[in-house]
Amino acid sequence: MKRHVKLSVFLLVLLAALVTAGCSLGDDDNGGPGYTDNPLTGSLTAATAAKIFDYTEKADGVTIDKFKDADELEAYLNLAPRGAKDLATTRFVIGTINRKPVVAIGAGAFDESEGAAALPDELADIKLPETIKDVGSGAFKITSVTISLLIPETVLTILTENDPAILYEIVVDCSIPIKEVTAESEEGEELDTTPPQAYKIVMADMTNGTITASPKSGVENVEITLTVSPDTGWRLEENGLRVFYGEVPGTAVTLTAGENNVYTFTLPASDVTVSAEFEEGPIQINSQADMAKIGTQADYPSNGKYELAADITLSNWTPLGTGDAPFSGVFDGAGHTITMTENMSSVSGGTAFGPDDDNDGNADPYSLRAAGLFGVTGGADIRNLTVRWNGSALSYSFFEWLGAGVVVGFAKDTRFTRVMVTGETFSVTASLIGYVGGFAGMTEGGGGILQCGSTVDVNVTAQTEGNFIGGLVGTNIDEITESFASGNVSTTNCEAIGGLVGNSNLSISDSYAAGSVSVSGSIEDSYFAAGLTGQVEADDGDVITISNSYARGNISVTADGQINQVKMAGIAANVAIQGGGSGTISGCAALNGSLQLANTNGLSDSQLYIHRVMGDSDPSLTLSNNIANSAMTGPVTVTFTDKTANGRDGADVSVPPNKSDFTALGWDFTPGSGIWKMGGDGYPVLQWQP
Repeated sequence: MKRHVKLSVFLLVLLAALVTAGCSLGDDDNGGPGYTDNPLTGSLTAATAAKIFDYTEKADGVTIDKFKDADELEAYLNLAPRGAKDLATTRFVIGTINRKPVVAIGAGAFDESEGAAALPDELADIKLPETIKDVGSGAFKITSVTISLLIPETVLTILTENDPAILYEIVVDCSIPIKEVTAESEEGEELDTTPPQAYKIVMADMTNGTITASPKSGVENVEITLTVSPDTGWRLEENGLRVFYGEVPGTAVTLTAGENNVYTFTLPASDVTVSAEFEEGPIQINSQADMAKIGTQADYPSNGKYELAADITLSNWTPLGTGDAPFSGVFDGAGHTITMTENMSSVSGGTAFGPDDDNDGNADPYSLRAAGLFGVTGGADIRNLTVRWNGSALSYSFFEWLGAGVVVGFAKDTRFTRVMVTGETFSVTASLIGYVGGFAGMTEGGGGILQCGSTVDVNVTAQTEGNFIGGLVGTNIDEITESFASGNVSTTNCEAIGGLVGNSNLSISDSYAAGSVSVSGSIEDSYFAAGLTGQVEADDGDVITISNSYARGNISVTADGQINQVKMAGIAANVAIQGGGSGTISGCAALNGSLQLANTNGLSDSQLYIHRVMGDSDPSLTLSNNIANSAMTGPVTVTFTDKTANGRDGADVSVPPNKSDFTALGWDFTPGSGIWKMGGDGYPVLQWQP
């Protein structure tokens, strides 16, 4: 039975072995292959290689396969043979094909000294080294390391002078066994040359990009590297790369992502298919001039995809997106920072975000203004961005309702993910305010805020009542999850103020506010001030939830004028539920130190709604499983008497609390996969935070 044996060497390995032996390929003084002093400069001449190819192609049982590139060669090199020994000590005996010797091209130095065994006439000018001895029966004994690289199942590499990029494999159909010669036995023992099973990496049809596998095949458990090369203007879709085996959709193979579009996986005992989906790449933003083009030039559309390519600074910025033409595209900060300096103008906010004073279910036709990095967004996706506010105090004299935030003024159906606000105090003064937050003025619709935060202090002064101010968002009619505000919030003449949200109309979960809240003014209205959200508001069947969240800043209200009522609490101050709406505050922690009230101006106890968890009481809002700082203080005339887990004052807990106090509320602290971790100051922080 015949064996199929691949006789080969890889050139770099060859040179290393030749250095060990003190010899190399090269041209001797007679013009033929011989020794050279520098192994790295030796080469096999094109003329010699051509003769060898001509000889082997004509020999019975010999074929020459060309490899397209080094990756294909590397795939074969991964097929390590069973029984292979250290290159520096292994010797082999090799047979003949049709009485012609099997030649190891490039495996040793050839000389023309007398006594050397001769090759057939077709290769008459090439002599076998003296170290190759005829041991009879058509076999040769190899006693020098110069040809020790004849290891089955590797690849023979020949680099010619005129064709250096082509790699060749000589496959010999040979019935004579390959034997290893050792010091103990010249004849040696037959080696197991059965190759391991090799599996292919097949590329599925793909457009707008290519993928290169290295190696292109291999045995089970070999690591395969995939290099993704999108066409110009395109990029790999998120989760767009897939490796699988079996019939479509097949069984997926786990991929490990590296840098610069490089992925690796371990080859299973099967051929695999690689597929990829590419998407049109984002427009790169490198400067304020690039940012200003968005929505103002045809090739920078409001619904385009953008990626921040560097940290940039914006001065005297005009917000992107108006009520009539909101920004509706994708803006990926790619981990970069936008620093905003000097002033910030405002843009038209349209009428979509106006309040519904007549309760007809539609926004009233108020004239609105918007201020922020983005003025108005609709259906947008903004992510992986830090916005640093180093601007001046903002002052607006127009008599229009204002929505202002460092990131966005008004956001509708917009998704914010991993967006951070840092820097100096965000200070706003205006004749009419409306909605102001360190992050956003107002958010509404089917988007959401996930893993976002603000560290800036917020200071707002209004000339009229009815304003909603938050450390993160002024008014939230959306979902806030795993987000925080750590700055202090201070206001004059504003109604609903919260450390995280001024007015919450949907849901807050797994979030916190760490700053203090202070309110003053002389408006003839009410003050709603809380550590987390000033007001919870639901109607028309809305369901409001606040869960697994906490606040820890002190709350203070100074009533300088005629005040109708004051509501204060650690979590939510005022509850306004009507029209079949409902709400729940559960698993929350009011860890505030104090609720302070000054200059009551004759307010009676019946006008004060001050409690540790929820200030107001509404039968449509359910309290469950909440805790509060047992040492929290309130106004002298206020006594916290509803100290139960389901009461307005919450169950007592010491501050700073223990981790167990939060796990008892159902908070997830699972390392690596949970939401919370304990911070260095003894209070919980989110796992994604540094």
